Amino acid sequence: MCCNIIYQIIRIYYVLSRNSYNSKICQKIRDSCYFLSETFILIVWIVMTKPYMRLLQTISEVSSKLSRKSYKKLSKLIHFKDIFGFYLMIGHGFLTLSRYCFPSENSTSCVLIFVIEYYTRFQTFQISMLYIDCVCILKACFERIDDKLTSLRELIINDDSHPLGMIYRQQRNLLVLNEIKVLQKEYTTVSDVVQMLNMIFSPQILAIFTEVFTEVTFNLYASIVRWNNGIYINLTEQIHNFVLTSYLLYHITRVMFIVWACETSKNQAIKISTTIYDVSNSTNNDQIRNELRLFSLQVLHRDNTFSAKGFTIDATFLRKVQ
Repeated sequence: MCCNIIYQIIRIYYVLSRNSYNSKICQKIRDSCYFLSETFILIVWIVMTKPYMRLLQTISEVSSKLSRKSYKKLSKLIHFKDIFGFYLMIGHGFLTLSRYCFPSENSTSCVLIFVIEYYTRFQTFQISMLYIDCVCILKACFERIDDKLTSLRELIINDDSHPLGMIYRQQRNLLVLNEIKVLQKEYTTVSDVVQMLNMIFSPQILAIFTEVFTEVTFNLYASIVRWNNGIYINLTEQIHNFVLTSYLLYHITRVMFIVWACETSKNQAIKISTTIYDVSNSTNNDQIRNELRLFSLQVLHRDNTFSAKGFTIDATFLRKVQ
Protein backbone atom coordinates (compact mmCIF):
# COMPACT_ATOMS: atom_id res chain seq x y z
CA MET A 1 0.00 0.00 0.00
CA CYS A 2 2.91 2.37 0.71
CA CYS A 3 4.20 1.84 -2.84
CA ASN A 4 0.73 2.62 -4.11
CA ILE A 5 0.69 5.89 -2.16
CA ILE A 6 4.08 6.84 -3.62
CA TYR A 7 2.73 6.15 -7.10
CA GLN A 8 -0.32 8.33 -6.44
CA ILE A 9 1.90 11.20 -5.26
CA ILE A 10 4.01 10.88 -8.42
CA ARG A 11 0.84 11.01 -10.51
CA ILE A 12 -0.29 14.17 -8.71
CA TYR A 13 3.07 15.80 -9.40
CA TYR A 14 2.89 14.67 -13.03
CA VAL A 15 -0.57 16.16 -13.46
CA LEU A 16 0.27 19.51 -11.85
CA SER A 17 3.75 20.05 -13.29
CA ARG A 18 3.44 19.07 -16.94
CA ASN A 19 1.60 21.45 -19.21
CA SER A 20 1.67 18.92 -21.99
CA TYR A 21 -0.33 16.46 -19.92
CA ASN A 22 -3.55 18.07 -21.00
CA SER A 23 -4.32 21.56 -22.14
CA LYS A 24 -7.79 21.43 -20.57
CA ILE A 25 -7.84 23.01 -17.12
CA CYS A 26 -11.01 21.17 -16.10
CA GLN A 27 -9.47 17.79 -16.74
CA LYS A 28 -6.35 18.78 -14.82
CA ILE A 29 -8.46 19.85 -11.83
CA ARG A 30 -10.50 16.65 -12.03
CA ASP A 31 -7.42 14.42 -12.16
CA SER A 32 -5.77 16.33 -9.33
CA CYS A 33 -8.83 16.00 -7.09
CA TYR A 34 -9.14 12.32 -7.94
CA PHE A 35 -5.53 11.42 -7.12
CA LEU A 36 -5.51 13.63 -4.02
CA SER A 37 -8.67 11.96 -2.71
CA GLU A 38 -7.36 8.47 -3.41
CA THR A 39 -4.03 9.24 -1.74
CA PHE A 40 -5.72 10.81 1.28
CA ILE A 41 -8.00 7.79 1.74
CA LEU A 42 -5.07 5.36 1.67
CA ILE A 43 -2.95 7.45 4.05
CA VAL A 44 -5.81 7.73 6.56
CA TRP A 45 -6.38 3.99 6.31
CA ILE A 46 -2.74 3.29 7.23
CA VAL A 47 -2.65 5.86 10.05
CA MET A 48 -5.98 4.74 11.55
CA THR A 49 -5.37 0.99 11.37
CA LYS A 50 -5.56 0.43 15.14
CA PRO A 51 -8.78 2.48 15.62
CA TYR A 52 -10.33 0.58 12.70
CA MET A 53 -9.48 -2.77 14.28
CA ARG A 54 -10.84 -1.57 17.63
CA LEU A 55 -14.05 -0.42 15.95
CA LEU A 56 -14.53 -3.74 14.16
CA GLN A 57 -13.94 -5.64 17.39
CA THR A 58 -16.52 -3.48 19.19
CA ILE A 59 -19.07 -4.00 16.42
CA SER A 60 -18.41 -7.74 16.56
CA GLU A 61 -19.15 -7.76 20.30
CA VAL A 62 -22.30 -5.66 19.90
CA SER A 63 -23.64 -7.81 17.05
CA SER A 64 -23.01 -11.09 18.88
CA LYS A 65 -26.55 -10.92 20.30
CA LEU A 66 -28.21 -10.84 16.89
CA SER A 67 -30.34 -13.80 15.91
CA ARG A 68 -29.48 -16.27 13.17
CA LYS A 69 -32.26 -14.81 11.04
CA SER A 70 -30.70 -11.35 11.26
CA TYR A 71 -27.30 -12.76 10.33
CA LYS A 72 -28.75 -14.44 7.25
CA LYS A 73 -30.49 -11.24 6.22
CA LEU A 74 -27.29 -9.23 6.70
CA SER A 75 -25.27 -11.83 4.82
CA LYS A 76 -27.56 -11.66 1.78
CA LEU A 77 -27.51 -7.86 1.75
CA ILE A 78 -23.73 -7.60 2.18
CA HIS A 79 -22.97 -10.20 -0.48
CA PHE A 80 -25.43 -8.64 -2.95
CA LYS A 81 -24.02 -5.12 -2.71
CA ASP A 82 -20.40 -6.35 -2.76
CA ILE A 83 -20.95 -8.54 -5.82
CA PHE A 84 -22.99 -5.88 -7.62
CA GLY A 85 -20.45 -3.13 -6.96
CA PHE A 86 -17.50 -5.39 -7.77
CA TYR A 87 -18.91 -6.49 -11.13
CA LEU A 88 -19.83 -2.90 -11.95
CA MET A 89 -16.26 -1.81 -11.24
CA ILE A 90 -14.73 -4.75 -13.14
CA GLY A 91 -17.05 -4.16 -16.09
CA HIS A 92 -15.96 -0.55 -16.37
CA GLY A 93 -12.35 -1.69 -16.02
CA PHE A 94 -12.56 -4.02 -19.00
CA LEU A 95 -14.27 -1.33 -21.06
CA THR A 96 -11.53 1.17 -20.19
CA LEU A 97 -8.81 -1.39 -20.92
CA SER A 98 -10.21 -2.25 -24.34
CA ARG A 99 -10.91 1.40 -25.19
CA TYR A 100 -7.67 3.15 -24.20
CA CYS A 101 -4.90 0.57 -23.59
CA PHE A 102 -5.06 -2.01 -26.36
CA PRO A 103 -5.20 0.50 -29.24
CA SER A 104 -2.17 2.30 -27.73
CA GLU A 105 1.37 1.76 -29.03
CA ASN A 106 2.71 1.46 -25.46
CA SER A 107 0.10 -1.10 -24.46
CA THR A 108 2.35 -2.79 -21.87
CA SER A 109 2.99 0.37 -19.85
CA CYS A 110 -0.65 1.38 -20.27
CA VAL A 111 -1.85 -1.94 -18.85
CA LEU A 112 0.62 -1.65 -15.94
CA ILE A 113 -0.66 1.83 -15.06
CA PHE A 114 -4.22 0.57 -15.41
CA VAL A 115 -3.60 -2.32 -12.98
CA ILE A 116 -2.00 -0.03 -10.37
CA GLU A 117 -4.79 2.54 -10.56
CA TYR A 118 -7.52 -0.09 -10.43
CA TYR A 119 -5.85 -1.70 -7.45
CA THR A 120 -6.13 1.67 -5.71
CA ARG A 121 -9.74 2.01 -6.80
CA PHE A 122 -10.47 -1.46 -5.48
CA GLN A 123 -9.01 -0.51 -2.10
CA THR A 124 -11.19 2.59 -1.82
CA PHE A 125 -14.16 0.52 -2.97
CA GLN A 126 -13.51 -1.96 -0.16
CA ILE A 127 -13.34 0.88 2.38
CA SER A 128 -16.73 2.14 1.18
CA MET A 129 -18.22 -1.35 1.44
CA LEU A 130 -16.73 -1.82 4.92
CA TYR A 131 -18.41 1.40 6.08
CA ILE A 132 -21.75 0.25 4.65
CA ASP A 133 -21.35 -3.13 6.36
CA CYS A 134 -20.77 -1.45 9.73
CA VAL A 135 -23.81 0.80 9.29
CA CYS A 136 -26.03 -2.14 8.29
CA ILE A 137 -24.89 -4.15 11.34
CA LEU A 138 -25.74 -1.23 13.63
CA LYS A 139 -29.12 -0.99 11.92
CA ALA A 140 -29.72 -4.66 12.73
CA CYS A 141 -28.80 -3.96 16.37
CA PHE A 142 -31.35 -1.12 16.54
CA GLU A 143 -33.89 -3.39 14.88
CA ARG A 144 -33.27 -6.06 17.51
CA ILE A 145 -33.93 -3.55 20.31
CA ASP A 146 -37.15 -2.47 18.60
CA ASP A 147 -38.27 -6.09 18.18
CA LYS A 148 -37.57 -6.79 21.85
CA LEU A 149 -39.73 -3.81 22.87
CA THR A 150 -42.51 -5.01 20.58
CA SER A 151 -42.31 -8.46 22.18
CA LEU A 152 -42.61 -6.87 25.63
CA ARG A 153 -45.68 -4.96 24.49
CA GLU A 154 -47.30 -8.16 23.19
CA LEU A 155 -46.45 -9.92 26.45
CA ILE A 156 -48.11 -7.17 28.50
CA ILE A 157 -51.25 -7.11 26.32
CA ASN A 158 -51.66 -10.90 26.27
CA ASP A 159 -51.13 -11.26 30.01
CA ASP A 160 -53.52 -8.42 30.87
CA SER A 161 -56.28 -10.12 28.89
CA HIS A 162 -56.20 -13.22 31.13
CA PRO A 163 -57.31 -13.53 34.79
CA LEU A 164 -53.86 -14.11 36.30
CA GLY A 165 -52.87 -13.95 39.96
CA MET A 166 -51.26 -10.99 41.66
CA ILE A 167 -47.99 -12.86 42.31
CA TYR A 168 -47.63 -13.74 38.64
CA ARG A 169 -48.26 -10.13 37.60
CA GLN A 170 -45.58 -8.88 39.99
CA GLN A 171 -43.09 -11.40 38.64
CA ARG A 172 -44.07 -10.47 35.10
CA ASN A 173 -43.60 -6.75 35.80
CA LEU A 174 -40.22 -7.41 37.40
CA LEU A 175 -39.16 -9.37 34.32
CA VAL A 176 -40.32 -6.55 32.04
CA LEU A 177 -38.44 -3.96 34.12
CA ASN A 178 -35.22 -5.95 33.97
CA GLU A 179 -35.59 -6.43 30.23
CA ILE A 180 -36.13 -2.69 29.69
CA LYS A 181 -32.98 -1.90 31.69
CA VAL A 182 -31.01 -4.38 29.60
CA LEU A 183 -32.33 -2.80 26.40
CA GLN A 184 -31.35 0.64 27.71
CA LYS A 185 -27.78 -0.53 28.18
CA GLU A 186 -27.75 -2.11 24.72
CA TYR A 187 -29.09 1.09 23.18
CA THR A 188 -26.38 3.12 24.90
CA THR A 189 -23.70 0.74 23.66
CA VAL A 190 -24.95 0.80 20.06
CA SER A 191 -25.25 4.61 20.14
CA ASP A 192 -21.67 4.86 21.38
CA VAL A 193 -20.55 2.69 18.47
CA VAL A 194 -22.38 5.02 16.05
CA GLN A 195 -20.41 7.98 17.40
CA MET A 196 -17.21 5.95 17.22
CA LEU A 197 -17.98 5.06 13.61
CA ASN A 198 -18.60 8.71 12.72
CA MET A 199 -15.34 9.79 14.31
CA ILE A 200 -13.16 7.13 12.66
CA PHE A 201 -14.68 6.99 9.17
CA SER A 202 -15.45 10.72 8.75
CA PRO A 203 -12.23 11.74 6.88
CA GLN A 204 -12.45 8.92 4.37
CA ILE A 205 -16.19 9.21 3.74
CA LEU A 206 -15.79 12.94 3.17
CA ALA A 207 -12.92 12.24 0.74
CA ILE A 208 -15.05 9.66 -1.09
CA PHE A 209 -17.92 12.15 -1.48
CA THR A 210 -15.47 14.81 -2.68
CA GLU A 211 -14.01 12.41 -5.22
CA VAL A 212 -17.42 11.35 -6.52
CA PHE A 213 -18.68 14.94 -6.70
CA THR A 214 -15.66 16.16 -8.69
CA GLU A 215 -15.65 13.14 -11.00
CA VAL A 216 -19.36 13.39 -11.81
CA THR A 217 -19.35 17.19 -12.13
CA PHE A 218 -16.31 17.55 -14.39
CA ASN A 219 -17.15 14.53 -16.55
CA LEU A 220 -20.66 15.81 -17.13
CA TYR A 221 -19.28 19.27 -17.88
CA ALA A 222 -16.82 17.83 -20.41
CA SER A 223 -19.62 15.86 -22.07
CA ILE A 224 -21.88 18.92 -22.29
CA VAL A 225 -19.07 20.98 -23.85
CA ARG A 226 -18.35 18.21 -26.36
CA TRP A 227 -22.02 17.93 -27.30
CA ASN A 228 -22.27 21.71 -27.61
CA ASN A 229 -19.39 21.73 -30.08
CA GLY A 230 -21.18 19.22 -32.23
CA ILE A 231 -22.32 15.63 -31.97
CA TYR A 232 -20.45 13.17 -34.13
CA ILE A 233 -22.11 9.79 -34.38
CA ASN A 234 -19.36 7.23 -34.81
CA LEU A 235 -18.20 4.05 -33.14
CA THR A 236 -15.39 5.74 -31.17
CA GLU A 237 -17.74 8.35 -29.71
CA GLN A 238 -20.33 5.73 -28.78
CA ILE A 239 -17.72 3.59 -27.02
CA HIS A 240 -16.42 6.66 -25.16
CA ASN A 241 -19.93 7.56 -24.01
CA PHE A 242 -20.58 3.99 -22.88
CA VAL A 243 -17.33 3.90 -20.88
CA LEU A 244 -18.14 7.28 -19.31
CA THR A 245 -21.67 6.17 -18.42
CA SER A 246 -20.42 3.02 -16.70
CA TYR A 247 -17.81 5.06 -14.82
CA LEU A 248 -20.36 7.57 -13.54
CA LEU A 249 -22.79 4.76 -12.71
CA TYR A 250 -20.13 3.11 -10.54
CA HIS A 251 -19.53 6.31 -8.53
CA ILE A 252 -23.21 7.19 -8.20
CA THR A 253 -24.10 3.64 -7.11
CA ARG A 254 -21.42 3.70 -4.43
CA VAL A 255 -22.76 6.95 -2.97
CA MET A 256 -26.35 5.72 -3.17
CA PHE A 257 -25.43 2.60 -1.21
CA ILE A 258 -23.80 4.70 1.52
CA VAL A 259 -26.69 7.16 1.76
CA TRP A 260 -29.30 4.39 1.74
CA ALA A 261 -27.57 2.51 4.56
CA CYS A 262 -27.23 5.64 6.71
CA GLU A 263 -30.80 6.80 6.06
CA THR A 264 -32.43 3.45 6.88
CA SER A 265 -30.27 2.98 9.98
CA LYS A 266 -31.17 6.43 11.28
CA ASN A 267 -34.88 5.75 10.69
CA GLN A 268 -34.59 2.44 12.53
CA ALA A 269 -33.06 4.21 15.52
CA ILE A 270 -35.85 6.82 15.48
CA LYS A 271 -38.50 4.08 15.31
CA ILE A 272 -37.46 2.87 18.77
CA SER A 273 -38.89 6.04 20.33
CA THR A 274 -42.33 5.32 18.82
CA THR A 275 -42.22 1.73 20.03
CA ILE A 276 -41.40 2.90 23.56
CA TYR A 277 -44.55 5.04 23.62
CA ASP A 278 -46.60 2.08 22.36
CA VAL A 279 -45.29 -0.09 25.19
CA SER A 280 -45.96 2.68 27.72
CA ASN A 281 -49.56 3.03 26.54
CA SER A 282 -50.07 -0.73 26.89
CA THR A 283 -49.37 -0.95 30.63
CA ASN A 284 -50.78 0.57 33.80
CA ASN A 285 -47.78 -0.22 35.98
CA ASP A 286 -46.13 2.98 37.24
CA GLN A 287 -42.66 1.45 37.58
CA ILE A 288 -42.66 0.23 33.99
CA ARG A 289 -43.92 3.58 32.74
CA ASN A 290 -41.25 5.50 34.66
CA GLU A 291 -38.55 3.23 33.28
CA LEU A 292 -39.91 3.70 29.77
CA ARG A 293 -39.90 7.48 30.25
CA LEU A 294 -36.23 7.30 31.19
CA PHE A 295 -35.60 5.16 28.13
CA SER A 296 -37.47 7.66 25.96
CA LEU A 297 -35.40 10.56 27.33
CA GLN A 298 -32.27 8.57 26.64
CA VAL A 299 -33.35 8.06 23.02
CA LEU A 300 -34.13 11.77 22.61
CA HIS A 301 -30.73 12.82 23.96
CA ARG A 302 -28.73 10.47 21.73
CA ASP A 303 -27.99 11.60 18.19
CA ASN A 304 -27.75 8.48 16.04
CA THR A 305 -27.35 10.22 12.71
CA PHE A 306 -24.39 9.22 10.57
CA SER A 307 -22.17 12.13 9.60
CA ALA A 308 -18.81 13.02 8.11
CA LYS A 309 -17.14 16.11 9.56
CA GLY A 310 -20.43 17.89 10.18
CA PHE A 311 -22.19 16.72 7.00
CA THR A 312 -25.17 14.51 7.83
CA ILE A 313 -25.33 11.50 5.53
CA ASP A 314 -28.99 10.95 4.66
CA ALA A 315 -31.52 11.65 1.91
CA THR A 316 -31.39 15.41 2.57
CA PHE A 317 -27.68 15.33 1.80
CA LEU A 318 -28.42 14.22 -1.77
CA ARG A 319 -31.06 16.94 -2.14
CA LYS A 320 -28.53 19.58 -1.08
CA VAL A 321 -25.98 18.25 -3.57
CA GLN A 322 -28.58 18.36 -6.35
